[in-house]
Amino acid sequence: MSAFLRYVITPLLIVSMGAGLLLYLVMTYPLPATTGLAFLTLAVGIYWHRSRRRIEERGWYVGREGRDSMYYAERFHDEWRRIEFDGEMLLGQHRHVIVLPSADGWQVMPSWARHRRTEIVQRVKQDCSESRYLYEAS
Repeated sequence: MSAFLRYVITPLLIVSMGAGLLLYLVMTYPLPATTGLAFLTLAVGIYWHRSRRRIEERGWYVGREGRDSMYYAERFHDEWRRIEFDGEMLLGQHRHVIVLPSADGWQVMPSWARHRRTEIVQRVKQDCSESRYLYEAS
Protein backbone atom coordinates (compact mmCIF):
# COMPACT_ATOMS: atom_id res chain seq x y z
CA MET A 1 0.00 0.00 0.00
CA SER A 2 2.84 2.43 0.71
CA ALA A 3 4.14 2.10 -2.87
CA PHE A 4 0.66 2.95 -4.21
CA LEU A 5 0.48 5.95 -1.91
CA ARG A 6 4.01 7.08 -2.79
CA TYR A 7 3.93 6.58 -6.58
CA VAL A 8 0.26 7.21 -7.43
CA ILE A 9 -1.63 9.21 -4.83
CA THR A 10 1.16 11.65 -3.90
CA PRO A 11 1.97 12.70 -7.50
CA LEU A 12 -1.75 13.14 -8.23
CA LEU A 13 -2.14 15.37 -5.19
CA ILE A 14 0.90 17.44 -6.13
CA VAL A 15 -0.28 17.91 -9.73
CA SER A 16 -3.80 18.81 -8.56
CA MET A 17 -2.50 21.35 -6.06
CA GLY A 18 -0.16 22.84 -8.68
CA ALA A 19 -2.97 23.14 -11.23
CA GLY A 20 -5.22 24.79 -8.65
CA LEU A 21 -2.50 27.24 -7.65
CA LEU A 22 -1.75 28.05 -11.27
CA LEU A 23 -5.43 28.69 -12.01
CA TYR A 24 -5.71 30.92 -8.95
CA LEU A 25 -2.62 32.93 -9.92
CA VAL A 26 -3.75 33.42 -13.52
CA MET A 27 -7.19 34.60 -12.42
CA THR A 28 -5.91 36.83 -9.60
CA TYR A 29 -2.68 38.20 -11.11
CA PRO A 30 -2.97 37.75 -14.88
CA LEU A 31 0.11 39.74 -16.00
CA PRO A 32 2.69 38.32 -13.54
CA ALA A 33 1.30 34.80 -13.91
CA THR A 34 1.38 34.98 -17.71
CA THR A 35 4.92 36.38 -17.61
CA GLY A 36 6.00 33.57 -15.29
CA LEU A 37 4.42 30.97 -17.58
CA ALA A 38 6.19 32.52 -20.57
CA PHE A 39 9.57 32.29 -18.80
CA LEU A 40 8.85 28.71 -17.73
CA THR A 41 7.94 27.78 -21.31
CA LEU A 42 11.13 29.42 -22.55
CA ALA A 43 13.25 27.55 -19.98
CA VAL A 44 11.69 24.20 -20.95
CA GLY A 45 12.24 24.99 -24.63
CA ILE A 46 15.90 25.84 -24.05
CA TYR A 47 16.41 22.64 -22.04
CA TRP A 48 14.76 20.55 -24.77
CA HIS A 49 16.84 22.22 -27.49
CA ARG A 50 20.09 21.63 -25.60
CA SER A 51 19.18 17.98 -25.01
CA ARG A 52 18.45 17.47 -28.71
CA ARG A 53 21.68 19.24 -29.69
CA ARG A 54 23.69 17.06 -27.30
CA ILE A 55 22.17 13.93 -28.85
CA GLU A 56 22.95 15.19 -32.35
CA GLU A 57 26.55 15.96 -31.39
CA ARG A 58 27.11 12.58 -29.71
CA GLY A 59 25.31 10.68 -32.43
CA TRP A 60 23.69 8.18 -30.04
CA TYR A 61 21.31 7.95 -27.10
CA VAL A 62 19.57 5.47 -24.82
CA GLY A 63 15.80 5.57 -24.42
CA ARG A 64 12.83 3.74 -23.02
CA GLU A 65 10.05 2.14 -25.02
CA GLY A 66 6.86 1.54 -23.08
CA ARG A 67 7.08 0.42 -19.48
CA ASP A 68 9.86 -2.16 -19.58
CA SER A 69 11.81 -2.06 -22.84
CA MET A 70 14.99 0.00 -23.33
CA TYR A 71 16.82 0.77 -26.56
CA TYR A 72 20.12 2.10 -27.86
CA ALA A 73 19.87 4.37 -30.92
CA GLU A 74 22.69 5.55 -33.12
CA ARG A 75 22.82 7.90 -36.09
CA PHE A 76 24.29 6.47 -39.27
CA HIS A 77 24.56 9.09 -42.00
CA ASP A 78 21.13 10.76 -41.77
CA GLU A 79 19.19 7.81 -40.36
CA TRP A 80 18.71 6.59 -36.80
CA ARG A 81 19.04 2.87 -36.22
CA ARG A 82 18.41 1.13 -32.95
CA ILE A 83 18.52 -2.10 -30.99
CA GLU A 84 16.17 -3.01 -28.16
CA PHE A 85 16.84 -4.60 -24.80
CA ASP A 86 14.43 -6.28 -22.44
CA GLY A 87 14.00 -4.74 -19.04
CA GLU A 88 11.73 -4.42 -16.08
CA MET A 89 10.60 -1.35 -14.20
CA LEU A 90 11.27 -1.40 -10.44
CA LEU A 91 10.06 0.51 -7.41
CA GLY A 92 12.73 1.59 -4.98
CA GLN A 93 16.36 2.66 -5.23
CA HIS A 94 16.88 1.16 -8.70
CA ARG A 95 14.47 2.39 -11.36
CA HIS A 96 14.92 -0.33 -13.91
CA VAL A 97 16.56 -3.66 -14.69
CA ILE A 98 18.18 -3.74 -18.13
CA VAL A 99 18.74 -7.21 -19.57
CA LEU A 100 21.80 -7.18 -21.81
CA PRO A 101 22.34 -10.20 -24.08
CA SER A 102 25.37 -12.37 -23.41
CA ALA A 103 28.17 -12.58 -25.98
CA ASP A 104 26.43 -15.54 -27.64
CA GLY A 105 23.03 -13.85 -27.53
CA TRP A 106 24.54 -10.73 -29.07
CA GLN A 107 25.13 -12.58 -32.35
CA VAL A 108 21.44 -12.15 -33.27
CA MET A 109 21.81 -8.35 -33.26
CA PRO A 110 21.82 -6.42 -36.55
CA SER A 111 25.09 -6.57 -38.47
CA TRP A 112 26.06 -2.96 -37.62
CA ALA A 113 25.97 -3.79 -33.87
CA ARG A 114 27.14 -7.40 -33.90
CA HIS A 115 30.85 -6.77 -33.32
CA ARG A 116 30.43 -3.66 -31.14
CA ARG A 117 28.99 -5.19 -27.97
CA THR A 118 31.59 -3.70 -25.61
CA GLU A 119 31.19 -0.17 -27.00
CA ILE A 120 27.38 -0.26 -26.96
CA VAL A 121 27.17 -1.73 -23.44
CA GLN A 122 29.61 0.92 -22.22
CA ARG A 123 27.44 3.67 -23.72
CA VAL A 124 24.27 2.23 -22.20
CA LYS A 125 25.95 2.13 -18.78
CA GLN A 126 27.21 5.69 -19.31
CA ASP A 127 23.67 6.99 -19.84
CA CYS A 128 22.01 4.70 -17.29
CA SER A 129 24.19 4.83 -14.18
CA GLU A 130 24.55 1.69 -12.11
CA SER A 131 23.38 3.57 -9.02
CA ARG A 132 19.88 3.82 -10.54
CA TYR A 133 19.80 0.86 -12.91
CA LEU A 134 20.52 -2.83 -12.45
CA TYR A 135 22.06 -4.91 -15.23
CA GLU A 136 21.46 -8.59 -15.90
CA ALA A 137 22.89 -10.86 -18.58
CA SER A 138 20.55 -13.10 -20.53
